[in-house]
Amino acid sequence: MNDSGKPPCVHPSTGTADTLGRFEELMSTHADLIRWVVRRTLGQATDLCGEDTEQEVCLAAWRTLAMGKEIPHPSSFFVNVATRIAVRQAQKVRRVGGGEGEETGCSELPAPRVDPGISLSIRRAVEEGLAALTPRRRMAVEAWLAGMNHKEIARQLAWTPSAARHALYDGLAQLRSHLRRQGIALG
Repeated sequence: MNDSGKPPCVHPSTGTADTLGRFEELMSTHADLIRWVVRRTLGQATDLCGEDTEQEVCLAAWRTLAMGKEIPHPSSFFVNVATRIAVRQAQKVRRVGGGEGEETGCSELPAPRVDPGISLSIRRAVEEGLAALTPRRRMAVEAWLAGMNHKEIARQLAWTPSAARHALYDGLAQLRSHLRRQGIALG
């Protein structure tokens, strides 16, 4: 949202006056909700990608209205769309990195704990194993390594507990397999 409290939406020049009026009404009445969902989902990365995410939510609403579809439950629509877009944006920023080659922590996942007693070769093997995971599994395993359980991971990433559990367990199995191939025995 911009300084005026309105979403940073560009009004498309196409569409009927009714569509434009409905769009402006929805944006003015749901601006705070959109802002809250985006900030809640993106966490610390709101400064980095919050405005872009809000813009995409506005565009999704415009596209829906421009196709002649009605939005019967606007609050539910905006919560679902904003969450989906913010999670996708957070994953994209985490993959690409946030600026100077660092990960941004878009979804407020804590950094994995590193035991100082672990040798450099084992750390490298774990990093290689994590890099080989799919982005979804890597996020789940990194969150688990930071001390979160599957329910906390699900809540933080807006996944179902079942999806978080499967991503975590599959990722851990793949990581264990990678470490065994590297000759690292797990206790």
